[in-house]
Amino acid sequence: MFKFDFDIEDEGGTSDAASQPIQPTVESDMDERPFVEHSLAEMIENIADEISYSSVQAGDLCIPRRDLFDVRMQLISAEGGRSDETVDTQTAIDFIERPSDLVPRVYEGGLKTWECSIDLATYLARKEYDARGKRVLELGCGTSMPTLALLHHLFNRLPPTDDGPTTTLHLQDYNDSVLEYVTLPNIILAWFFSSAAQKFRSTIPPPPPKDPIKRMSKLQLDSVPEEDEETDARSDVPVMDVSPHVVDPSVPGDLSISLELRTAFLASLKALKIDIGFFSGPWSQFRSRISTPYDLVLTSETIYQPASLPSLVQLLRDGTGSGDCLVAAKLVYFGVGGGIREFQRTLGEGDVNGRAETVWEHKEGVGRCIMNVKFNK
Repeated sequence: MFKFDFDIEDEGGTSDAASQPIQPTVESDMDERPFVEHSLAEMIENIADEISYSSVQAGDLCIPRRDLFDVRMQLISAEGGRSDETVDTQTAIDFIERPSDLVPRVYEGGLKTWECSIDLATYLARKEYDARGKRVLELGCGTSMPTLALLHHLFNRLPPTDDGPTTTLHLQDYNDSVLEYVTLPNIILAWFFSSAAQKFRSTIPPPPPKDPIKRMSKLQLDSVPEEDEETDARSDVPVMDVSPHVVDPSVPGDLSISLELRTAFLASLKALKIDIGFFSGPWSQFRSRISTPYDLVLTSETIYQPASLPSLVQLLRDGTGSGDCLVAAKLVYFGVGGGIREFQRTLGEGDVNGRAETVWEHKEGVGRCIMNVKFNK
């Protein structure tokens, strides 16, 4: 087990020895976990009946996301009560108190919103990247901040009036519990606060705002990027308008996931011609599933483990068509060995023939950047 040493401290303000950066043991090349495609219809049936949310700022874009403490409450209440509980669900229970701890091929940190995912979401929002009619893949999606930035643009456009191509969004995370507990709920939140859900919102009361004390749960703070911790902890947060005619994603609240909401959400996806697919399991098993390259491939905070770089780079190569492949990462991941230099070295090995161009950079503290990766095929 290891934990990046630039991360927020554990609840209680101290870090135990098990959470300190440790070089993980190199395991065999065999991935124990199977690669699985998950049906949206099945996943939405299993989603919690109510989710608690707050928001994170990605540039000028306010992105609502499910609170980590809310995931914890769902896991605790469901523990032992679900006949279909999987090993991955038990893994989520084990790591919900320590979302920043990583165990290769067991839990890869998807419950936490990582700093570079906010960087990539901000970059896409500022570029006003239009994904309509394109095929998009996000690898190691976790809370799916970059995809949520794309969906913000898609959900706030009028439905297409022609027979143009469908927008395909594929999201992959190593842990299926991450897809169920944070990825899909965050997508639903993005839809609910968009113009696509305006008709549905008119049929229900606005979500009730949360108690400020509940909002500042330490489990929520554990899930925010380091640079946002101080901002979120301030007591001078302005009081927002929560009248019945206003829904504001910056105001923390609770959203009821009713049957009517689920039906309206699926109907909106159909009207907007958006197809969303979910995949869990190792990258090495994903390559054989790619029949058509993607127009845009996204990944953030996934190059920290040197042993996994070859399979990631091969998947990026196979999945990228003539479009962009954007990789957001820190310059170095202390205590792990991975980083941008190791990633660039892997791009030049074997028949990969890849090169990375830095398109955005943050030099203060632990350096971060976004790279556009191109492959000569």
